[in-house]
Formats: sequence, C-alpha cells, structure tokens
Amino acid sequence: MYVCQDPPHVVLDLRSSFTIPKVDSQKPVGLPSSLFINDASPEPLPPVSSSFENLLRSMASPTLETLPREVLQHIALLTTSTPSEPPTSAIRMIQTNKFVRHKLHSPPSDFHLYASIFHSKFDTAAISRRQDALPRNSILAAELLQRYAVLERIRAREIHPLYLHSDLSTILNLIVESDGLDEWHLRKAGLVDFILDVSEKLVTFKEKTRALSLLVLSLSLSRRYIDFQNAQWIQDLLVRIQPFAVSALASRSPCFSNSSPTDILPGWASTITSRHIKHSSSAAILLTLALVEATPLQFPHHVIHQYAVNPLLRPSLADLEAFAKVKAPMVAEDLVEVDPSAPRCLYGDSCSGRSIVARSRSHDREFFRPGGNSKPGVACASDLVRGLWEGSWLYYPCLSEDVELETSSPSLICRKPLQLLLEETSSASSPVSSLGQMEDLRADDGSEVTTVQSPVQFKGQTLTEHGEASGYWRCAGEVRPNDGLLTFKMHRMYVEDSTWTFEAFIHYDTVLVGRCWSGPSLQASSCRGIFCLSRVSAVSGGMVQEDL
Repeated sequence: MYVCQDPPHVVLDLRSSFTIPKVDSQKPVGLPSSLFINDASPEPLPPVSSSFENLLRSMASPTLETLPREVLQHIALLTTSTPSEPPTSAIRMIQTNKFVRHKLHSPPSDFHLYASIFHSKFDTAAISRRQDALPRNSILAAELLQRYAVLERIRAREIHPLYLHSDLSTILNLIVESDGLDEWHLRKAGLVDFILDVSEKLVTFKEKTRALSLLVLSLSLSRRYIDFQNAQWIQDLLVRIQPFAVSALASRSPCFSNSSPTDILPGWASTITSRHIKHSSSAAILLTLALVEATPLQFPHHVIHQYAVNPLLRPSLADLEAFAKVKAPMVAEDLVEVDPSAPRCLYGDSCSGRSIVARSRSHDREFFRPGGNSKPGVACASDLVRGLWEGSWLYYPCLSEDVELETSSPSLICRKPLQLLLEETSSASSPVSSLGQMEDLRADDGSEVTTVQSPVQFKGQTLTEHGEASGYWRCAGEVRPNDGLLTFKMHRMYVEDSTWTFEAFIHYDTVLVGRCWSGPSLQASSCRGIFCLSRVSAVSGGMVQEDL
C-alpha cells in the first residue's frame, strides 16, 4: 500500500534513470538562447548613453533565475508534453544553471515537480478511488522514477534477475490502475514482447516471480494477438504455460487453499494486496484454454453428412458450431484507445466531453479490499454468481502427487462445452465443503478484517436447449466468503454417472476459472480437469428448477 509519510533522507536524481544528453554551455539543448545563463564573460557591447541603457534595462525580459519557483515548475512541466518520452527536457532545464537547479531540484520543490509530471503522464483515478486520497508528493516522485526505469528496461527487453520481481510488480500496478493511459505506455514500450521473453524462463524463477509473470502475461495477451500467430508459436507457448495450469490439480495447490497470503509486493508502490499470488494458477488456466481454443475444431466429414441427412440428430451441427465459437475471455481484448495528449479529469473521464471507460474498476473487487457500502472481508458478492455461464473444460489423465507438475505437460484427453445457469438459494445447509479450512483473513497491513461466516449458497443447471451439447448438468454449492472460492458438485440429470466437484474463482467480475475432478475426493479421482466459463448474461430469472 502507499504510505503517507515521506521516507527519510530521500534523494531523487532523475539522471540515474535516463540517458541525459550532455549540455553544451555554448549551445544549450532544448532552451532558447535568450533564456540560457552563460557563466562565461560576455563580449563587450558598444558604448551607449546612460539614458538608453536604463531604457533597455527596463524593457529587458526576466531571466529564468529571476522567475518565481511556481512559474519555473510550470515551465518545466510544459516541457514534458510528449507523453511517451521521459521528462528529459525538464532535466535539461534543471541543469541550466545553479540558480534554476536550486529552485527546482531541492526538496520539497523537486517532489512537487515530479509529482505533477506523474499526474500528467499516468492514470491516478484508481489510486484516488482506492486510497481516498493520493499519496504524498515524495511517494509519487519515487514512483515516477521507478516507472520510467521499468519502461526503459521493457524497451530494451532487459530481463535482469535483480530487478525482475520489482519490475513485474510495477507492471502489474500499471495494468490494474490503468484507465487507458498506463497501458498505453506499456504497449508503446513493447510489453507483450518483453513478457513473452520472460515466459521463456518461467521454470528458472522463484514461485513469487513466476506468479507475477503469469499474471502479467494473462493480462497482456489478447486473443487477436494469439490468433495472428502460427501454430508452432502457439504450441511452444502452450508447452511453457500448461504445466503451471496442471499444477492446480494437485490436492495441496496454494491457489485453492484458504491460508492468508503473504505480502510480496513493495508496500510503498502498490494499491493491490498480495492475495493475487493465490490466483497465479487461474492465470495459467486462462492462458491454457485460450491457446487450446486458438486451434479451430475439425468436424469429421461423416458427421457433417449425418447431420445433413438427419437434422434432428443430437448434438446438432449448430451445437458444434456454437461451441467452436466459445472462447475464453482475455482481459487485454477490450483495451481502450486513448489520446495521451488530451486533457483528463480526475476520475478517468476525458475533459473534452468524450467519456473514457474506467477500465481499472474491473480490477477493484479482485485486487484491493472493497470500501464504501461493501462489507469488509467479503471477496465475492452474491450478485456475481447469478447468471448464465458458458465455456469449456479440459480433461487430463489422473496425475500422481509424485509427478513434478511444474515440468510435466500431460496429454490432453478431451475438450468439451459446458453451460450453467446459476442463481442463489436460501437453503441454509451447505451441500459441499471445500478442501481448505475456514479461518479469518487478515489485512496485509496487519489490521484485522471482519470475516462473514455464512457462505453464499447457489444452485444451477444446463439449459434444456443446450443439454445435448453440454451434458444436462445440475449443480449445487457455496461461495467461501473470505476469499470468494466457489465450490460446487455437479451430476448429470438423466445419466447414472459419477459426481464431479468444481472449485473456481470469479475474476474481473465476468470470468469463472478453476479446476474439477471426478469421484469422492481429489486424491482418489479417476480424472481431473481445468475449466473457464464466461458470464454471457447477468440475470438468471429464476429458471433453475426447484427439485435440485
């Protein structure tokens, strides 16, 4: 979390973060000659009368060193009007002479200048909304230096072991706080190429760095980008990502445990909690589904012929074609195109009258503790469960606990469609319990958070018109209140079959990602799988039958 106290003995020097051109004392860079203070002795002027000399002095423009500090700061801010470039022009202005440097580069004026640059170049609406107030200028100034240093390493595609964890933390902050401008900086710097380079070394990273890498990758890749790649590229990335998705199928996977997470992000540079580390498997599952779905489904010719002869044959060709169109939703798919040079208001709206979507709001519920009218400690509101969910799931062979899940890439058994209509129920009895044990969740800053003890109950079923394609499923389960884990059991309506257990989290308010297994327990399961469902309708309308 941002702190509200100035760190002791903070010394800011932008020169350490950027390549600064050497300023020629005779030919200053970026400043008109009339404003440059030359320490050298000027050439002698021709003699003039004293009255004319006094007139010239009265008409002379003030030099930079005579301007008030506030005016100098405003001029320096105007020199940083190019959104995608570091404020090197302001640095040149600071280096004009010792008088200007003293006014602009000594606390607290330098903090104020750099904080103003931060406001002009990055989104701040999410920070204000989540913190109720922006951090002190010294914190914003330090964050400005960190962000430009990270953007410079992204451009150079420099993956340095000493900086990587901190760089990924900063990138994640930029994404979840973005209303368009932050992600514009990342795209201009080449984030996708950078994070793909990082993904090639996932196996060598420590767990926390690996989790951050998977999260940033899942938030950065769009389906349009994936579909543009060739089959070999997709297969290579799938081989790198799939083992971490399969690792969620281990019975002791930290993604689905109920233990309180530990803080892994720099506390002074983040508005998000470390709870996201538990969702790294969800990021790998989402990426795996997206990569598998990038390969078009192939229908056998004899099946197509059978459908043509007998249109009533189920599942119909229309069902299969509809299933082929189901895609795992990617967060980067709906990036907002913004004009970085346009004036911006405080909460993510364009001052020119065109409203900009507050993209950061989709991350609010997941990456920071809700405030206002929300109950603290509730990670998943009941209204998020209600609705029609569609997607697919992948079956994997039974995996032994002794298998090195991080390095294995099991063969895929089957990909099948899945549709569920979910709604809350007033039933007080819990039909299923999750693997984790209930315990209080503590806030990352050490303060106690109230935990609501009664879980949200829900039930669901497959719509009749999609039953043949999706399998006529019924389910009942609950939402674990302190971290939002959905646990529910599913069985087929008209077939004597084994019961399946599903565990999942809702991400970005519209995506349900998790794992599943058949049989009484995960350890004794004969088949395990991963799944991803997207909410296509937010209201169920009471269509779930009562005889569940």
